[in-house]
Amino acid sequence: MSANQPATPQYEAFYSLPAQKRAGRQPAARGAGTVKPRPDNVQLAFGYPFPGSFPIDDLTKATGEMLKAEGTSALQYGGGPGVTGLRDFLLERMAKRGMPAGPDNYLLTYGSAQGLELLARVLVDPGDLVITEAPTFFGGLRTFQMQLADVKGATVDKDGMNMDELEIILASAEAAGKKAKFVYVIPNFQNPTGTTMSLERRKRLLELADKYDFLIAEDDAYGELRFEGEDLPTLKSMDKSGRVVHFGTFSKIIAPGVRLGWVIGPAPLIATMTATRIDGGTAPFAASVVNQYCRSGDLDKRIAWLRKEYKQRRDAMLGALEENLPAGKGVSWSMPEGGFFVWLQLPTHVDSREIYAGAVANGVSFVDGPVCFPDGGGKNFVRLCFSFNDSEKLRQGIKRLAEVVAPKL
Repeated sequence: MSANQPATPQYEAFYSLPAQKRAGRQPAARGAGTVKPRPDNVQLAFGYPFPGSFPIDDLTKATGEMLKAEGTSALQYGGGPGVTGLRDFLLERMAKRGMPAGPDNYLLTYGSAQGLELLARVLVDPGDLVITEAPTFFGGLRTFQMQLADVKGATVDKDGMNMDELEIILASAEAAGKKAKFVYVIPNFQNPTGTTMSLERRKRLLELADKYDFLIAEDDAYGELRFEGEDLPTLKSMDKSGRVVHFGTFSKIIAPGVRLGWVIGPAPLIATMTATRIDGGTAPFAASVVNQYCRSGDLDKRIAWLRKEYKQRRDAMLGALEENLPAGKGVSWSMPEGGFFVWLQLPTHVDSREIYAGAVANGVSFVDGPVCFPDGGGKNFVRLCFSFNDSEKLRQGIKRLAEVVAPKL
């Protein structure tokens, strides 16, 4: 470096203390660029809807109709009547699902992920206790860890979060003079396990919330994508104490690119979450387009079609697992009744992180278990997504995965 050339800033020296502590706390999920995939890689890692599911023609039509009706107001900060129209549509839809709410209980967000981030921002100070399922959605987990929460996990089985284990965590915290700020759950077709919380455990969770004085963050990203079995009431619809904050999204039922989600919760909390924002309104143009699309009456027909499509994909993945990795010898998998994911358990001596590179070299990618656990456990688990590929690709991907796993059994 020449004498006249200015030195490059040492950026770490400018970081706030929280930013310093956040750096490197949680690794990126496998499949996010850690190993370069083959051109013919079968992507089983991320929960992407399949491209053929996007209603391009209908959204094109909705965009033209909306602009004709709303003009420049839809392109201004805050948007026009389509924004309040979407709010009213969602409130009506939530009421039909047993969650009556008014405008003061509602917040439109950039996907449900922003809602979770806002909740964590207003509730969590460094060191505060947040409890999640173990395993859980790694995006939610990272959000809470980035807020410097003390995140503990209660294990998940076929009926959802283990409530006895949850109470042990809560009682232990209480004995230490501490209590949970909130418990984060994905009760319907959980990410990553695909399991659904039973009605009895939903009731128990609400009882524990009253007993130990905490809030419940209910992430319902997949709740409308049930393709077999009976619907269960949302936690929000069962809530008598105002403790549940419900998160929804259009990402799975229209398209993730619209970046629209919503929060339904207690009015004081919604007001505080809203006050922390500095944007000029959540995607007013997109909200107006989605409102126009939803008002066309096609959303329920679309969801019915999506259920059939995703069931076919789930069945293809389960069939391929049975054919290529038969249950036994420590191998098992979940049987989701909806959603996007199958949770594969391998023998305890198999580390999903260690087989990842070999799997990608063989043309298939996945998410390894440890990124889904607050304590980094679950090394012998794999999250598989069936939503993105067609049946033939899914069978091919599972076969490639089995070719890497089978020698380890």
